[in-house]
Amino acid sequence: MNLLMVDPAKIQTKKNYRHKLELDAEFVASIKQHGIIEPLIVRTLARGKCELVAGARRLAAAKKLKLKRVPCIPRDKLTEAEAIALGVVENTQRLATNLLEESEAIGRMLAEEWDLKSIALHLGRSVTHVQKVVTLERLSAYSKKLVESGELTLDAAFQLARLGLTAKDEKLAADQLAGNEFQRPRDGKVAADQLSRKFMLRLKDAPFDVGDAELLAKAGSCSKCPKRSGQQQDLFGDVKAKDVCLDRACYEKKCEAFWARLKNEHPDEVLDTPKELFAPGGYLINSKFVDLDSMDYSSGKQWRNVVPKDAVVLYARDLEGKLRRLAKKPKVAKKREADASFQAQTGKTRDEAKAQREKRKANRVRAGEIYADCVRAFAPTPVALTWMLEQVVAQAWRTTLIEWLIRNGESEKTVKSAVDMGLRELVLAKVEKGDLDPVKIMFELLLCTHLGSSMFDEVPSELTAVHLHVLGFADPKEPADGEAPAND
Repeated sequence: MNLLMVDPAKIQTKKNYRHKLELDAEFVASIKQHGIIEPLIVRTLARGKCELVAGARRLAAAKKLKLKRVPCIPRDKLTEAEAIALGVVENTQRLATNLLEESEAIGRMLAEEWDLKSIALHLGRSVTHVQKVVTLERLSAYSKKLVESGELTLDAAFQLARLGLTAKDEKLAADQLAGNEFQRPRDGKVAADQLSRKFMLRLKDAPFDVGDAELLAKAGSCSKCPKRSGQQQDLFGDVKAKDVCLDRACYEKKCEAFWARLKNEHPDEVLDTPKELFAPGGYLINSKFVDLDSMDYSSGKQWRNVVPKDAVVLYARDLEGKLRRLAKKPKVAKKREADASFQAQTGKTRDEAKAQREKRKANRVRAGEIYADCVRAFAPTPVALTWMLEQVVAQAWRTTLIEWLIRNGESEKTVKSAVDMGLRELVLAKVEKGDLDPVKIMFELLLCTHLGSSMFDEVPSELTAVHLHVLGFADPKEPADGEAPAND
């Protein structure tokens, strides 16, 4: 092996991709005591000078210690690309380098016409790793500075770099992901979630035909676009949807072109009244329509899977200019919303409420039968029974008497014009004229005056019948002089 002893002052260094050489005191002390054990790698130049290929930390330590000579291995046949590659390998093997610095070096190798596969093979890394690392080179100087200061994690930086955002959008996103006095730096998983919701657009939900190459001639078809996640599996293998657009600006331009085409060719499919349809923030406020790309929470499905397949798709723009796909709200949804509202107010479904009404109705009939048996058990005379009816009528509310009379054939005008005493007389007169059962009438009046419908949630018992009886009148017995006649 040809070994040269070279004056450190004659060794020229190119811009080293490693921003921090980490020249710690322990490393310098080791070289001071033992010297440079592993020679530097250089390319010889004219006039005794050399160009450093690998060994920047050892050279820096030698200069700091003011060594007169350092051992060097000349590699004059190295091309520029090979020299860069050797420097990357040497540094990555000796000390874990910052991925930002490694991305810069790989970028230089790519500039020297290396391909990803060759770089991966040379560095002993996977192609996926190399592609991910070199992606960091896309970051702006602002984002790189946040990474170097520790305010932005490397995982979050990668999630940001792979999107290839504009400088404005990248700065805004980086600030949201970076740590500050109020929050810690976002990790890769959280960053991926935030960025996907804001910048990744599912082509499945696009209002336009993604295969239309003429919609925006300059951009062409989305299916063959390199800025689609499915075309960059090494970078977006974690994204489940393969048809995700990563170029929001292009996507929005296509939406604009599609909107212009719709207004020109299909004006009947356009709703150009955003203030009547949307509130600030994009909320749909017109209850006649549904947003096909939003969730129908009552069914747990997207509205596009709820509306009939032959539903007419209408297009509108919200107050922020975003293109929205709408359809008239289907009847099934209106009924479901009415049912949900009913359940929220009553605590029951319509079927449950109907079943409860049927149950109460049956129990009320049974309670009437028990009540009639209870009253007749006293075997009152007709005169006593009339007296009992008068007592119940006297206790009944005016509204109860009006409802009962109208239900039994009296005109609404006659009934509502009568005074309280007149209403009672109308009831008693109707009983005398017709074939109505006084006991049934007493039960009906008691039911409306004293009892709520919840009384009949359970099957009535004998005790309930006695309770009803007592509410209507006092226990039948021999009245005092001047009172109603006694029972037999």
